[in-house]
Amino acid sequence: MRHHRTIALFLAALCLLNAARGATIINSRHNLSVSGPGPVRALSEERVCIFCHTPHGGRADAPLWNRRDSAAAYIPYDSPTLKALPGQPTGSSKLCLSCHDGTIAMGDLRRCRAN
Repeated sequence: MRHHRTIALFLAALCLLNAARGATIINSRHNLSVSGPGPVRALSEERVCIFCHTPHGGRADAPLWNRRDSAAAYIPYDSPTLKALPGQPTGSSKLCLSCHDGTIAMGDLRRCRAN
């Protein structure tokens, strides 16, 4: 339980820091609620954070993450001049791809949208 409070405090501090800098999700395309400014948004969901985060039962490997990983296999960038060996995405890249690779519907959340 203490671990969850620490994560919640960290996320709250991060949100406050972003708000202080004028960068919030409210006015970004990542606001997928009915109040979102982008062309893709929900028809009835008013909660902004629910599309990525859940108040209870989120994934253990990502703070309160409300989405599954895509099961897609990605083709890493390759070039004759590339001096790295990129593999499959991991970490935060994998979290971003849970929405941005197009294999999982945006409303397909891990936890029920109800309170």
